[in-house]
Amino acid sequence: MKKVLIVLSLIVIVGAAGWFLWRYFSGNNNTSTTSTEVAKTVRKNKPFVWGVTTRAFALVPNFQPKVFSEQIYKAKKLNLDYVRVTWEPGGVLNGKEDPLAVNNAIINEILDTDMRPYIMINQKGDMTRSADPYTDGYNLAYSIAKEEVGRVDYYQLENEITSWSLKGAEFSGDKIDHYNLAKAEKICQWLKGASAGVKAGDPAAKTVISGQWTQYAFLQIMAEKQVMYDIIGWDWFSDMGQMKDNKLADGTNILDRLNSFNKPVMLVEVGQRPDKDGTEFKMNEDKQAQFIGDMAEWAYNSGSIKGFFAFELTDLPNHAKGGYTDRYGLIQADDGPNGVGQMVANRKAYSVFQTIIAKYSK
Repeated sequence: MKKVLIVLSLIVIVGAAGWFLWRYFSGNNNTSTTSTEVAKTVRKNKPFVWGVTTRAFALVPNFQPKVFSEQIYKAKKLNLDYVRVTWEPGGVLNGKEDPLAVNNAIINEILDTDMRPYIMINQKGDMTRSADPYTDGYNLAYSIAKEEVGRVDYYQLENEITSWSLKGAEFSGDKIDHYNLAKAEKICQWLKGASAGVKAGDPAAKTVISGQWTQYAFLQIMAEKQVMYDIIGWDWFSDMGQMKDNKLADGTNILDRLNSFNKPVMLVEVGQRPDKDGTEFKMNEDKQAQFIGDMAEWAYNSGSIKGFFAFELTDLPNHAKGGYTDRYGLIQADDGPNGVGQMVANRKAYSVFQTIIAKYSK
């Protein structure tokens, strides 16, 4: 009997030792873990973040991983924290229509470079005509966030939504009576649903409301309707002048108004408007470099802005589709063979932006 007890004790001791050794080596050996898997649990936690907008279909009519990988490589060379992309409602991968696989490929490509994705969620159709915009927003946002738990830090709920219920383009959006309140109500219901859907799918992810120019009164409407969100994302372009110089009718600055909502503020689209040349658009490189450089310096040193995203990484060649080329890019891109656009050269703004990020990342 004593021998049996000794044998059993040895088995227990050896088993326990083996278990602890397994735990030790599995916890200290990450050779089998991909960078995407590691990044899944590591959110950025910085007082100020740098990013750029790009598009999975910027250079191609259909998603091509190799082409997108080249775009992300150029983004990584800027030493960015985030890449801002749209959650694509459609897309073909490996010969079949598979939007989820396309979006996962986009997100994986970003994560594999130690950057993080900032995702824009867009609703199909006109939410102001929906019978139940709350449910529409919830279902869409939840379906995305639950698939990408831990992989996405920011979800932007539509783009420049502060414009959508304006009574007309002539209204500046700094007063509530500039808005169609019936439409605003529907939009707020959608935002409530989308925000709740994100939090149900991934409670740690942050929601961003995107606006532009002086349209802060829509944020007042949202506050009255008790729309929950985490961050104000604001767009600012060169035709609006320098944001620091903007004066509202009461003499205050737009940033002062945004700060009054007690939410973190990020500039999520900052870009130079291209010049029109006949039927074509051309980018004035000197103006672009100056505007983006000045805005980035001011934003970082403002004391209240928490992020800056340049608009955008590359031009959008559209000649193959019978259109014109959008010339907002930090990188010049033109039509190439077989309808595939090609990145041609970095513009001056690319190196200016790169230098500023390096300056404030030391």
